[in-house]
Amino acid sequence: MVLLRDREAAVSRIRSWWQFAAGCFLPVGAAACLAFGKEFADVGDWAWFLGGIVQLLAIGAIQYAEKRRRGFEHDAADRLRVAMKDALQPLAGLIAAMPGMNKSERAAQLRCVAIQANGALKLLLHNVDRLRAVVYEMVAADGTMKRIDYVGRGGKPPEPFVPGTPRGDLAIAMVRDGETKFAPDIDREPPENYEGSRKGYKTFISAAIKNGEDGYGMVTVDAPNAGDLVDTDKQIVMLVADLLAIAFAERERG
Repeated sequence: MVLLRDREAAVSRIRSWWQFAAGCFLPVGAAACLAFGKEFADVGDWAWFLGGIVQLLAIGAIQYAEKRRRGFEHDAADRLRVAMKDALQPLAGLIAAMPGMNKSERAAQLRCVAIQANGALKLLLHNVDRLRAVVYEMVAADGTMKRIDYVGRGGKPPEPFVPGTPRGDLAIAMVRDGETKFAPDIDREPPENYEGSRKGYKTFISAAIKNGEDGYGMVTVDAPNAGDLVDTDKQIVMLVADLLAIAFAERERG
């Protein structure tokens, strides 16, 4: 499977080589055509001259298109920065308020943090069709991982990860090891020892919520269309998991 990021890299390389070739040969070709047709003695001279003009226009069009492309990329980068601020600043604010709370208040605040984390993921990954985001917590009593909150596609809520089952044991081990799993297409390239349900999704990213030796749970996003999640999205999910780890650790503080 050719991932989206691979296609983008290939297109970028082709565009760079094409622009290099055009930049080298079109000016030379235009100059040659204008030189051959400068006498305007017959139809052939006019053909050379007009050919040179066409090549000069092509150079201008290429330069204009490249300027517009760079402008669009700059605008996209600006939009990403704004989205990061809009998504993560409220999340950071909720976490920053926790040290001034007592233990019961911090426990209640953690749910607010989880809700905001899912909202941040939806905002940052808004271009992913029918994205679902879930925050799980590992319950100390039996080690089951239960959802705190989820947002996205409707239907049956995400199921817990139960110890003693293949699906549960693998997910819980992933949290304890502090791992992140990314499957661009679970039908073609399932992760090693994958035991997920595959119900309603074809791509997913799961990141452990862990602080030092303490594994608290997992944040995961998934989507129904293979290839809709890319490596950049994995970095975003991992960042949100790190922020959640701070909130979990603060909740556990005595």
